[in-house]
Amino acid sequence: MTLQEQEAAVVPQSLLAGGADGGVPPGACLPGCVVDHDVAPGVSTAPEDVWCSRPLGAASLPINAEGAPEEALLFGLSIDIVPFSSRLAERLPHVCVQVVADQWIEALDPDGFATVIRTVEERLDAMRAAHAELVRVRAAYVAPAPDHAAAGVDGFRSEGR
Repeated sequence: MTLQEQEAAVVPQSLLAGGADGGVPPGACLPGCVVDHDVAPGVSTAPEDVWCSRPLGAASLPINAEGAPEEALLFGLSIDIVPFSSRLAERLPHVCVQVVADQWIEALDPDGFATVIRTVEERLDAMRAAHAELVRVRAAYVAPAPDHAAAGVDGFRSEGR
């Protein structure tokens, strides 16, 4: 299979064509995307700069990284698409997980430890919900829409974009 055939199988035709200004065409954006895809008139967007991201939240806990506890985000989630990535897996909707490494929450009493457990449980629930949403979004992303006029380009509605 040639690279063009692989791209056609993974990247919706609407993105391969590009917008009139080189950006993301209307309706091809991931629902809930927070990336500003507006391109200044006369300025085109390089393919590697075309991407969508839909944040799904994060938790925070007081992490003691430098001798004093500071609120730090952990287990942040987003569904992203990088349609022209050199990594084929990034061309489909995928989840990114923000993880804190080598950081400790110290001297937890039973109530503090219960708070940590509750926070991790809530993030685990959010991760399960993100998994279900990823399955749904990915299926919609790769399935051709039966009626592009009603459903939007590639099955995504262009409402609010």
